[in-house]
Amino acid sequence: GKITLSKQSLKPSYSDHNNAYSMDGIEYTVYTDQACTKQYKNAVIRLNAQGVGNAIDVPANDVNKDYFVKETKTNKGYEMNTKVYKVRVGSGQTVEVK
Repeated sequence: GKITLSKQSLKPSYSDHNNAYSMDGIEYTVYTDQACTKQYKNAVIRLNAQGVGNAIDVPANDVNKDYFVKETKTNKGYEMNTKVYKVRVGSGQTVEVK
């Protein structure tokens, strides 16, 4: 399975095409516990300028478990998102966090 992530601005009319804002390099870390203290295999999703992140592979022996995704690095113009997203990845499934 895979975990992917995409992020959108809450005010795209203000942040789009505004050099004071950049999603490039924003990072979300994948954890195995809800408290976000046990990182899953150094898994970090890094966003590009369009807010789309790389996919994290979850091998067959690690599917059907809960994972927790949390923003751990922000970039200019954006506040840190403190929400923790819970995801469950099935075999051969891609789960997108939005």
